[in-house]
Amino acid sequence: MPSFTAPNSSTVSIPGPDVVRMRDAYPEESTETNAKCRIDHPGVQFVTEDSSGVVPAVKSENPHIGQLTLPNGKPVWFNGTVSRGPVRLVGGHPPEAHSALYITDKIQYVTETPEAVRTAVVAAGGNALPIPAEGFFATIANVFSKFSAPPEMWD
Repeated sequence: MPSFTAPNSSTVSIPGPDVVRMRDAYPEESTETNAKCRIDHPGVQFVTEDSSGVVPAVKSENPHIGQLTLPNGKPVWFNGTVSRGPVRLVGGHPPEAHSALYITDKIQYVTETPEAVRTAVVAAGGNALPIPAEGFFATIANVFSKFSAPPEMWD
């Protein structure tokens, strides 16, 4: 089980298969200034190691880790076994996003094309969905999406 250092200097161990998502920590999201990586699992854990050390440690126990790019240009790693995509973009998404996928029950916007998302999901052992089509049915889907609750989003 990979072990990391929490911002308070304690050791934390997270089973690789439990990890659903990893990315660099944003300075404003942790009360500790030394948090460098965010690990989403059944909880959220900030660690002082860089993602360049965290990701290989998690992959050593979970080969189903894929990588895409967040709208801010930074990488995001996801557990393919709990992911599906690509999914259609609906109103309110970041302008830099070109596609999205679900990681667990939350939507993750990414800069890759729907085709690239589908390829990454397949490579990570996830549930590859059909490429969202444009045209009449896309217009209808977008109209209906305005009447339903927006999906919960990853940051």
